[in-house]
Amino acid sequence: MSDNARGALLLAFTMGLFASSDTLMKLALRHMPVGQILAMRGAIIFALLLGWLLWRRRAGNLQGCLDRFNLLRAFSEAATAVAFFMGLARLPLAVCSVVLFTAPLIMTAVAAFGLGERVSWRRWAAVLVGFVGVLFVARPQGAWSFALLFPFVAAVFVSVRDLMTRYVDPRLDAAAVGLTTACAVGLVGLATLPLGALTPLAPAWTAPPPHILGLVTLSSLAIALAYVTIVAAYRLGEASFLSPFRYSTIPFALVFGALVFGERHGAVTLFGAAVVVASGLLLFERGRGRPELRPRAP
Repeated sequence: MSDNARGALLLAFTMGLFASSDTLMKLALRHMPVGQILAMRGAIIFALLLGWLLWRRRAGNLQGCLDRFNLLRAFSEAATAVAFFMGLARLPLAVCSVVLFTAPLIMTAVAAFGLGERVSWRRWAAVLVGFVGVLFVARPQGAWSFALLFPFVAAVFVSVRDLMTRYVDPRLDAAAVGLTTACAVGLVGLATLPLGALTPLAPAWTAPPPHILGLVTLSSLAIALAYVTIVAAYRLGEASFLSPFRYSTIPFALVFGALVFGERHGAVTLFGAAVVVASGLLLFERGRGRPELRPRAP
């Protein structure tokens, strides 16, 4: 088996880990508020990644965590987590996953209007078609369509995160980047603690039942492992070959949503999901060989 094939399998496994983590989070969100779960998960992932860095004797590299672009990236990821989990508590798992993958479409618009990058009409057409696909997924007549704003906002912050990633020092260990992210997510979650006492609109924190603590712990383990396996996948294979396999998280989300939550999606929703994926792949194909603004971190 070639390195590209092994990398693709490992990346697909990583996407399964992300989908598994989202499934566990959706179960936990039935019983606890978003902020508390984010604080718990951030603390667990922080401890796991810190232990990993200490075991590899790479803790000396932690000073680079305070790099401003790494911090901006981390808090963009924290905002992504808040918005995505707000949507996950209200929407089907697969719908949240599909809408989150509008991030490449948003990134194209940001590159054009914010960074002055030239975008061909074919890429603009792919962006337009992708958002039409989102309309098929959203089905405005549906009772839950307003909640679709949450994963869409998450996709916006994913675009910001990816933009910041371009400027993160490439010498910074990938686990250290994840450590900073876990800290930011935990702090943002912790900041919601007073809200339960200040407003009835925010649920108060409660002592987590053992089974919920188990769900959050398993989700954290899946994410921590995914941080490691995604780096390993891209070190095995070529990024240009592997990147489309990121979309394998959508089939995982469809299967997990059906098995765990009994979610059923009609032909219109599935068609919209296929359109979003196709537009993202077209953008990727059209963008191959284009120069990056700066080298991405490995």
